[in-house]
Amino acid sequence: MILTHLAIDTSPDTRRVFQVPAAYAGSKDDVLIHGHEVAARHHGVWQIQGTCTVHDARYLAMLNNTRVIA
Repeated sequence: MILTHLAIDTSPDTRRVFQVPAAYAGSKDDVLIHGHEVAARHHGVWQIQGTCTVHDARYLAMLNNTRVIA
């Protein structure tokens, strides 16, 4: 199974990044149903599962460059 990362903006200040099977990467609803949330950005701060703040520059770059699905 091929996995991909996609982001969804849920409000102007919140972006959620999901790991999802590529077969379900077509729509926002599919991502929400079949994806697994790996990180979220709230007011500019990236966190893993809402508790651990991300500091690793490489991981931050990956999160910031994740394709946003409408």
